[in-house]
Amino acid sequence: MGDRWSWPYYSYVLVIGGAASTVPISGSLLSRAAIWSLIVLALTGNLATIGSHLILPRIDQPGPGTAGLLANNQERKEWIQACQIAQGRDAVVLVETGAVALMFPEFEPPFGAFLLPGMARPAEVAHTVEQLMRAKVIVERSSETGADQFSAFPEIMAAMRGTHRIMRGHYFDVYVRN
Repeated sequence: MGDRWSWPYYSYVLVIGGAASTVPISGSLLSRAAIWSLIVLALTGNLATIGSHLILPRIDQPGPGTAGLLANNQERKEWIQACQIAQGRDAVVLVETGAVALMFPEFEPPFGAFLLPGMARPAEVAHTVEQLMRAKVIVERSSETGADQFSAFPEIMAAMRGTHRIMRGHYFDVYVRN
């Protein structure tokens, strides 16, 4: 059983099942049409993955300042600026998914890898709140929609009180505690 995020990761199962079911070529025209329809459906489920492998390598490149992680020039510039602000201060990276802070000594290591509603455990949220309350600098991955991606966690929102944004970027925002 999976959640809504399972499809991007497991859609290949449908491709494999469709391909395996074509091994016995005998059968009616209707059954072969159904099998090929399933294969086409499975392939469309993989278009985003295939496209990202063809397009992203041209846009995002590993480079200095991102510890070998893929980033475009603007994202890299913002990240380097955020790291410079965090340097030598109690700093935390606040992201929904990932553990980028493990790769950069400027930041306190995370307790968990997912701050998503329904996935984050109470202990992970509580630890994140403790980190935020101690932090002098908070680097937050900007939301693509402009909405606060942590609004589902009132305790995180409360821990952000007493901070003000000193950098607003397309990819990262930086907050400092008053």
